[in-house]
Amino acid sequence: MVTYRKSKKEAWNMMAAVLSLGLALLGGVIHLAQVLRLSAPLLYGVLVITVFRPWYLAHTALADGISLCWWVLRRCHGW
Repeated sequence: MVTYRKSKKEAWNMMAAVLSLGLALLGGVIHLAQVLRLSAPLLYGVLVITVFRPWYLAHTALADGISLCWWVLRRCHGW
């Protein structure tokens, strides 16, 4: 029989594991972007379209606006 306390502890452990894995994958993606010498706007575009696709489809105007702002900043300030 699974008690509430054990179930809650397992849920916290699973949340910690998923968060750790997500941060590790994000670190790997950022390292890969540095190795390939990708710019921040290009990295943003790749991540949004692939990893955060459901968010992108729900907030297309916001995502495109962020992408445009990054592109303008890069052109104007040489980022």
